[in-house]
Amino acid sequence: MGSDLDSLKLLRKKTEAGMLDCRKALHEAPDPEMDCLVAAVASVVKENLAIKRITLMESGEDAHVEAYVHGDGRIGVLVKGLAAAGTVAKPEVMALFHDLALHVAAFAPGFLDKASLPEGYREERKAAILKEVEEDEALAEKPAAIRDGVVEGRLRKHFVEASLLDRCAPRRLL
Repeated sequence: MGSDLDSLKLLRKKTEAGMLDCRKALHEAPDPEMDCLVAAVASVVKENLAIKRITLMESGEDAHVEAYVHGDGRIGVLVKGLAAAGTVAKPEVMALFHDLALHVAAFAPGFLDKASLPEGYREERKAAILKEVEEDEALAEKPAAIRDGVVEGRLRKHFVEASLLDRCAPRRLL
């Protein structure tokens, strides 16, 4: 991005910092465009910011990006969704996207649904749960059929908790 005039104006507008601070921040920032601006903002603000991941989301006429920041800003969620042309601006559609963002912030699901699990994930979880059951003294005395049922039950519970659509359906979908 460098220290060109447009970048300097943009950074100044976003941070309301002084011209010299913005110029110094742009000069010290790394080169990729988006990372550069974020690093520059962080250095101008002079806060201990930890940015884990940055993604550029573009939305067209049939898409909506909903942002939700919880409380003091420790949790932030962006949800991008597609809807039929002309329905994105409807209040019920926007409310649905907002509900989805709330659910993602509250439950931090790892997957959209069971169908979107990566290859081998089910077997890994089953092996981990099986090990837990074998180490549990209370279950060691039970018959193998009961232990297998416990493993399947815990596995089912894990997948319900780890997937967004299986754990909770936003109230507007019900």
